[in-house]
Amino acid sequence: MGVKIMSKRNMWGAIAFLLLSSITAWAALNGDIEGIVRDATGAIIPSANVTITSVETGVQRTLISNARGYFIATLLPIGEYNVRVELASFRPNVQRVLVKSAERISLNITLEVGRVTESVSVTETAVQLVNTTDAQLSVSIEEKRVKELPLATRDPLVLATLSPGVVPVTAANPFLGNGSFNANGGRGRGNNITIDNVVSTDVSTTGGAGFGTLSLDAIQEFKLITNNFNAEFGRNASAQVQIITKGGSNEFHGTAYEFLRNDIFNSRDYFDTTGKASILRRNQFGGTAGGPIIKERMFYFGHYEGLQIRGAGGTRRPRVPTAAQRAAVTDPTSKAILAEAGLPAAETDDPSSGFGLVSQVAPVSTENNAWSARIDRNFGGGRDLLTGRYAMQKSEANSEGNTFINTNLAGYGASSQNKPQTFSLGWTHLLGARMVNEARFAFGRSKPNFFPQSTKAVPRVIITGFDQFGESDIIPQGRVQNTFQYSDTLTYNMGRHSWKYGVDVHRIQANSAFDSSIRGMLRFASWDDFATGRVQQWTQNFGSTVRGNRVTGVFGFAQDDFKILPDFTVNLGVRLEVAGGVSEVNGILSNLDLNKPGAIGGAGPGPLGSIVLGGTAFERNYNWEPRIGFAWTANQGKWVLRGGYGMSHDFIFLNPITNLRFAPPFVQIISPTSGFTGANSYANLAAGTATIQTDARSAVGKFNPGQVNFGNFNPIDKNLKSPQVQQWSLTLEHQWTSTLAAKVSYVGTAGRYLLRSRYLNMIPQGTVRPATSEVDEIARMGEFTSVFAGYSGSLTTGSRRIDPRFNLVTLVEGSANSNYNALEAQITKRYSQSYQFQAAYTWSKSIDDASDVLAVLVNDAAIAQNPFNFRDNRSVSQFDIPHRLVINHVYEPQFFRDRTGAAGKILHGWQFNGIFQIQSGFPTNIFAGSRYGINDVSLTGNGANFIRPSVVGDLSKLVFAPAGSPAALSIPTPAARGINTTATQRNTNTTGYPLVQPLLGNFGNLGRNAIRLNPLTDFDWIFLKNTRVNENLNVQFRSEFYNIFNNTSFARFDNNLSSPGFGTYAGTDTTPRQIQFALKLIW
Repeated sequence: MGVKIMSKRNMWGAIAFLLLSSITAWAALNGDIEGIVRDATGAIIPSANVTITSVETGVQRTLISNARGYFIATLLPIGEYNVRVELASFRPNVQRVLVKSAERISLNITLEVGRVTESVSVTETAVQLVNTTDAQLSVSIEEKRVKELPLATRDPLVLATLSPGVVPVTAANPFLGNGSFNANGGRGRGNNITIDNVVSTDVSTTGGAGFGTLSLDAIQEFKLITNNFNAEFGRNASAQVQIITKGGSNEFHGTAYEFLRNDIFNSRDYFDTTGKASILRRNQFGGTAGGPIIKERMFYFGHYEGLQIRGAGGTRRPRVPTAAQRAAVTDPTSKAILAEAGLPAAETDDPSSGFGLVSQVAPVSTENNAWSARIDRNFGGGRDLLTGRYAMQKSEANSEGNTFINTNLAGYGASSQNKPQTFSLGWTHLLGARMVNEARFAFGRSKPNFFPQSTKAVPRVIITGFDQFGESDIIPQGRVQNTFQYSDTLTYNMGRHSWKYGVDVHRIQANSAFDSSIRGMLRFASWDDFATGRVQQWTQNFGSTVRGNRVTGVFGFAQDDFKILPDFTVNLGVRLEVAGGVSEVNGILSNLDLNKPGAIGGAGPGPLGSIVLGGTAFERNYNWEPRIGFAWTANQGKWVLRGGYGMSHDFIFLNPITNLRFAPPFVQIISPTSGFTGANSYANLAAGTATIQTDARSAVGKFNPGQVNFGNFNPIDKNLKSPQVQQWSLTLEHQWTSTLAAKVSYVGTAGRYLLRSRYLNMIPQGTVRPATSEVDEIARMGEFTSVFAGYSGSLTTGSRRIDPRFNLVTLVEGSANSNYNALEAQITKRYSQSYQFQAAYTWSKSIDDASDVLAVLVNDAAIAQNPFNFRDNRSVSQFDIPHRLVINHVYEPQFFRDRTGAAGKILHGWQFNGIFQIQSGFPTNIFAGSRYGINDVSLTGNGANFIRPSVVGDLSKLVFAPAGSPAALSIPTPAARGINTTATQRNTNTTGYPLVQPLLGNFGNLGRNAIRLNPLTDFDWIFLKNTRVNENLNVQFRSEFYNIFNNTSFARFDNNLSSPGFGTYAGTDTTPRQIQFALKLIW
């Protein structure tokens, strides 16, 4: 009890300290302007009057340069400003600058002797291309590129992939969206995504949440920070994404638009067999409007956007049974399941006759409506600024990613609904020339729900070598996520110091339900076993999964930007993140405490401790994060050398935590691997009347005195730490001209305490003597099958594992590690002389021993092959892409700008914009598959098939090819590769294939992620025509070409060595060429 009391005191003490230091801290929606005033000889000019005026709203900020000639204005809303510097006997100097989020513009002001009535003015907006003040690595995408670059889904999060060090998430991943990109070797779970500082990250699965409330035309700036965050940034350790929406101005502006796609303009998918493109009708339409309510005082801005999609897409080539295989099904239960599931018939048979192939497309449909409204009001000539914004979206959708969930067969996935809402209210107050305070409150809600696409009441069926069919084992599910944020930010400038302090409080309510495997999940070693009813494993869950989880986080920081010299700045910061443990509002929380001995139900004490109810899933974390950086400039800021080191921590996302919903006694899980006879026969299990099912239903919610085995368990380490990432970098930048700059960076990161899933309850070491030869395997087959049969107990019978009270125990803990090193280069040309471009190149290597805690990454596993040796799992990360180049450009030729009349209307106003990307292929794991009916070849107690094969030949001779292609015919059949999936097979490797299954009781020697798949190349182009109707109205016509050269990057790789389709691709990562037309009115 004393420890708990001290923990609470520590937390509230820390909060009080931060509040008293200065109630602050919220990631910037704003930027700063600093400058040094000199005369023509270079001498410092103190006491100069500085007036900073917003071009859009007319709001002013006045300052006086100090004894060092230095001035700084902090917490300025992003946008264009006129900076006027004046002093008696000198001509005023006026410059126009663009303030970006989380950046500081540095100006060198020269006042020339002259009359005050004269002035030196620069009318072109200055955009600072190099960072002269801190170590942050960031990319800012301004409004012009946000609206005019080709974005196929018009999702702003795609803009993150234009930055060096960023790897996009694999296409059509049903679990991870565009917001789960990997930045500088960080996990995709580690991105903090905000819209106007409202947390827009899904706290359950990560990635973006509520992004349907946005329109690209309503975005003023997209900001991405990927390394060496200033102390004000945190909550997550990989990247900081800021999307800042537009506000109104003194002029009335707006847009109205519609974007149209139709399959008659598109190319067909590589795997399509109909000879034409998949049906598609896509209409995206809407508008924006903003202007003054009271000139220079009160402004409004709003948007509406609708999206309607009807069609199909994402052609796949799944493996289904041949007609002969269907006819061979004799077991009545298998026959009934096959008939009810509606499994499509094969269009063609593979030459091996081991399976058939059929084309499948996903239903693609969306009904979406979204709107937002924003009001800005300033008082006292800009001394106080109030900003409020509300946004809402309602959507219903079917997509490729949610259709093909762990299968390439359509009809067994999910439809989705969502209704996100956001509200934010901000108040910025000037407390004097040197002090500015910003207070904010925000609320965000997301309501994603996923429903089965099929009403077929059949279990999920997994047969080695075939695509899964039946109702998905992870559907239905849904949640309501409420996020409350309270913060306040204070900056104070004194001499050479610019101080910033802060605190940010998040309160999260996550109410959810996840009815996993409620119809059961069947596993068979082969089609023959399915045909005759030889079940390998049955898994089913019983009990309500409705939960209401709660968590509170408190984040505070202090930072000093110390200008030691006019050209040398040091950034000193520290951040404290108090990460609360996750609770359940009604106390329906069950966890395993490995350090607390005790009996459970009718079972006595065991090696894995005891079950504890209520409380929190893990203890509160106190995470201190030092940040240090420097920036040295030369040649008046043309050259910059900057670098730094920082420590960050990740928010522990809720998905693995809320999976405690499946823990006993509130949910009972059965997963037998033997004993499918009598009352527990296959037929009874499928009918739901088996004794083991009846017993499990009666055991829900209580520990029965007769229960000695509590099934599978996925506990959370009670001492779970927040994942930690250390970041460091060294950057050299040079601004060649006022419009062209280049930078090169060395970037390094090291991850510690990263989340992983680890098997605990193994078969005791020494139980199985590894087979030494195929002859030895056959001779001892009874011994091996006996051990495998003891993997799972029943309610009244213990398992043969370390702790017989449980079957498979998968602990979520913070023991994974990673490191990343990269050379990153970027060239940026801002828009001038009709052209703008940015090129980003990354040469990197990312290494880890686990790339995610859950099984959501393509071709990788969340579980180590050998839970006793994590070094065996250390390899390149699933998202390791050694080389990546991405170029974006906007070209607006001015050859005919002086032409008038009809010729001028036709010839002038054209644009050619595009994004080009090329990257190395993703790595892949290879798995050995079932051997002699045993899906854990190692016989250590592993779950379903995480054992890798052994290398016995030259891996360069492996052939990977599209399913059904001539090249795929050169891949030997499983029998010719020596694969034995069932107990009756006796195949040998007659082809000398370089990969073989390990002998029973052994691990494979192939390394994790040792093989790399095909690379990716993509060109997206836009041709658009602006036609000025009058001074205030422009008509824009756009022709957008996605994957214009129809490049194909294959995906959906079959990485199961025992599968008949091993080595083949069943889909693509690239969408076939699509053409979109748009008409937009701009005023």
